[in-house]
Parts: sequence; structure tokens; C-alpha cells
Amino acid sequence: MNQSATLILCAHLASGSLGEQIVNQAQVTSRSINDPYIANNYSETTIIRTGLVLRPNHDMTTTAGSQIVFDHDISIYIGNEIGLLSFNITSSQQIDWSFFYDSNGNSELDADDILWTQSQSVSSMSGKIFIRAFIEDYIPSGWWDLTQIQANLIVLNQTLFQQVTDITYVIETYNGEMHGIKQVAIDSNCNTQLDDEPIENQRFESSKKILPGECAIYRIHFMNQGSGKLSHIEIEDETPEFSTFIAGSAVVISTPQALTPGDISAPSDHGTGVIIWPFIGDLLPGKAGEVRYEVRVDTLKQ
Repeated sequence: MNQSATLILCAHLASGSLGEQIVNQAQVTSRSINDPYIANNYSETTIIRTGLVLRPNHDMTTTAGSQIVFDHDISIYIGNEIGLLSFNITSSQQIDWSFFYDSNGNSELDADDILWTQSQSVSSMSGKIFIRAFIEDYIPSGWWDLTQIQANLIVLNQTLFQQVTDITYVIETYNGEMHGIKQVAIDSNCNTQLDDEPIENQRFESSKKILPGECAIYRIHFMNQGSGKLSHIEIEDETPEFSTFIAGSAVVISTPQALTPGDISAPSDHGTGVIIWPFIGDLLPGKAGEVRYEVRVDTLKQ
């Protein structure tokens, strides 16, 4: 009685755009005792959404002896603050990438663009970055590389980061060649969403550590890495050991041109077995798609 207390509420913004104004309101709507100080029963403040966005992921088919270039959009909003921006690049095939910033803003890699070699001081901005490499003449057909770019922004003693993935395939023949990559993310509360998960859970990777009762979201990225079309496409997977299928979670995330999804075959809720995504039409050279499903981990193998 006659004492003060502080209540701190933390919230995660699931969507929105950088620079967006967000109004926070707090109000006392009822009380069980007499409050002689009603002037402080309402408060309002406006904040600006800050952050870092890097996108999108890319896939590319190419031939030995050629140059490859990937471009990514980057947006930063940190108000009037100054941050320190750096990039990490990792390549599964140790490709020697060169990194450029689109300094003239024409969305093309040219001689005017700045070679990025170290951390740079930045303010709120929006632009484009490029990575460039050369595929050696001796690289065989079927060779592929997975390169990950991570943008790191240090501002006000806080580090923000965003990651994108670029996949390169080398082709040589006029035959279609299917290639698939399966990765997993963690949905700890099993609500089929990742926006409310910690960043480390949201990342799709080749393997994850998971606890009983949590859910895993699997995504399968498929692509025709040949130079001829593929027909009668079916993507098939099976619920992993010690897990059960979540009803309705088997979906098609993206479908390339000339390919139409069919009826998905999947186990019943909390069942196990095979999931099949059939497609009608042709998977053209260089085109890619993605499917996804979710399972709950019931028991970990001893």
C-alpha cells in the first residue's frame, strides 16, 4: 500500500516494415482498491521499428568457365544512430567470392561499384549488394555449391544479423537432372510458425538439436540442375524415426513456372509414414520449388 512498482512488458513484432511507427499504450481499466492518483492510469509512447533486412535466397545453374553473380537487397533502419556493418561469407566448395556494394544505385554490378573488404560505418539506408565469382574450366557437371552470406550490424551495443543462401549448380548436358536439399528448423511450441521463435531456431540447417515435445519443420528444396526438362515430378519423404506427422503441415511453398501441384498424400494426424507431393507439367532447366511439412518429436533415441 502506498508503494510504487514497475511492470515491464516485452513483445515480439511478428511483421511490419522498417521505419514503421508503432504506438504502445497502457491503461488501467479496473481496480479493486481506491486509487487517489488517476492521472497516471494511462500512458502512450511512439517508437520506430528498427532493424536489418537481407534478401532473397537464390539458385543458379551455370557452366564451367563462366562468371556468376548474385544480388541481394539490404535495408537498415536505425534512426539517427550510426552502426557498424560487416558480412561473413561461407562457401561449401570454398569459392573465392568478391563482394560489392551498389554504390551508384543502378541495380547492376559495374565498374563504379565499391569492393567491400571490411566493416563499414552505416546509417539508415536501403541498397543492393553483389557477390561475384568465376567457375573454373575443369569443374564437372553435377558440381554444386551452397554459399551463405550473413550481414552483421552492431548498433548501440546490440548485434543484429540476417542470413541468405545462394546455391550454384554446374550443368553440361541437355538432360534434366533433379537435385534436392532437405533442411530443418525448430518450432518449439508446435504452432506451425517460426516468426515467434529465437533466431537460431528459425534458421533452416542440415541438422538441429531438438527436445521431446518440440516440433521440427522440414523443407525440401528441389531444382532441375540440368539443361533439359523433367516430367512426372513427385517429391517424396517419410516422417523421421521417433516423430509423428502434424496434420495439414504438408504444403507447397513455391512452384516454378510450367509446374502445377497435385493432391498431397500424407499420414493422418500424429501418424507416421510417407508424404508425397505430386506435380503436373514440366520442371524446366534451372527452375526450382520448395515443399514443407512438420513433425512432433515424441521420443529421443537412447
